[in-house]
Amino acid sequence: MSDAVSQPPYGIFDLGEFDGQKSLMTAGQGALPLNCDWAWRAAEFYRAGAIAETSSPRSGVDIGPSVKLYLGGAGDQIGVFADRPVTESGPIGLGLAMTAVAGEFLSLSFAAPETAVKAMTKYTLFQCDLVATVDDLVTFYLRLNVKYGASVAKFTQMVETGGGHHCVIFDLGFHAFDVGAFSKIWLDIMIANPQKNRIVLNDMTLLRRPRGQF
Repeated sequence: MSDAVSQPPYGIFDLGEFDGQKSLMTAGQGALPLNCDWAWRAAEFYRAGAIAETSSPRSGVDIGPSVKLYLGGAGDQIGVFADRPVTESGPIGLGLAMTAVAGEFLSLSFAAPETAVKAMTKYTLFQCDLVATVDDLVTFYLRLNVKYGASVAKFTQMVETGGGHHCVIFDLGFHAFDVGAFSKIWLDIMIANPQKNRIVLNDMTLLRRPRGQF
């Protein structure tokens, strides 16, 4: 389920004080959105040089401090690049130039910092805001992975987009978690049967807020 709205200038957070080095979504930088107790923007979207640009990545490689790229085919021809804003006053886009794709999937896996699970309970909502630019229509599968004890709970939402801003909600309250402490959060942005395309993730943010208990 997704909610496509007009594209905000900088995702869900105002980056009016953006200085090219700090993110207002890191700990101690600026106020959190209303009713949220944690929020994050990956370094790839604000730190110059964080994206490891390459024309021939292998599957499982780190393409930044927070993200790995997974490919489903050995012969895939995919370039990774940083789409820098002309004004140097906004997020840096994470770009994929897909010229020949033989595999059945492509996935970007973002590892959230340890603070994502600090003081977290099962009565939690996670919200992901994604701003993208694409040459051709694409379907993303956003999967939030929550590790607790020895198990991993997975929550998936589908976003079909021709570009723009999309917001998806992951509600942990309906999952029957077994006994065990929350220890890790990561977000996969997946494309099934990827085709030739140019995709730029202009901004991606993840936030957490408590939900009602029923």
